[in-house]
Amino acid sequence: MSDEPTPIGEATKATLAQFAERWGNPPEALANEIEARERMWADVKRQERATKRAELRTALLYDLGPRHSRCTLDTYKVTHEAQRGAVAAVRRYIDELPDRLIRGDGLVFYGSCGTGKDHLAAALLLAAVEQGHTARFVNGERLWDMVCDGFRNDKPRKATVGPFERVDLLCVSDPVTRTASEAQAASLYRLVDARYNRMRPTIVTINAADEREAKAMLGVRTWSRLCDGGSLVVCRWPDYRQKGQP
Repeated sequence: MSDEPTPIGEATKATLAQFAERWGNPPEALANEIEARERMWADVKRQERATKRAELRTALLYDLGPRHSRCTLDTYKVTHEAQRGAVAAVRRYIDELPDRLIRGDGLVFYGSCGTGKDHLAAALLLAAVEQGHTARFVNGERLWDMVCDGFRNDKPRKATVGPFERVDLLCVSDPVTRTASEAQAASLYRLVDARYNRMRPTIVTINAADEREAKAMLGVRTWSRLCDGGSLVVCRWPDYRQKGQP
């Protein structure tokens, strides 16, 4: 619904005039009252949207934790020329977010540890929430723990993984490791496939030396779905943690 009050058309004005003739209320006064109510309704809807955005942001901040809760593209430190391409890719995705969400286009960040892949992903998710979309962030190991906990406690899959399947935009950080079990890889595939079929974009950040290794770690089926319409963001520069940067 638009924030602006709906203009009163000629038919409505005629109806107001008929009402006024019958009940003695001046047409102009009645029209002004309706316009005032429409403005009030627009204010209520504006407040509802603001409240919803705040709720979405709070949920995402819980996922991100203190380290990534303030990540933006402006706070991402560019110390190598190659980083500019990664930042540009994320900025472009944010600028095109409505269309990307409709198409279900995801992103795969791959590279060595400490290149800021999660920072870039977090900045994207926070921007999405500011636009009123739902977004979640989860680590692959934590996701697998949730799945296993569901098995142990006889919880239906929709109670544990369901929320991640339905959210507008999901980022899975380190979804699998080089030593991941077949069961863990299969569980990841089910999640990505469910989102793929729902046309929900999935973002992945993975520590892999190159595209071949990333594909081998994620599995052919998962990789295929992530790449269908999605973009690869290569992150190859030194580990900022080992250089003592904040």
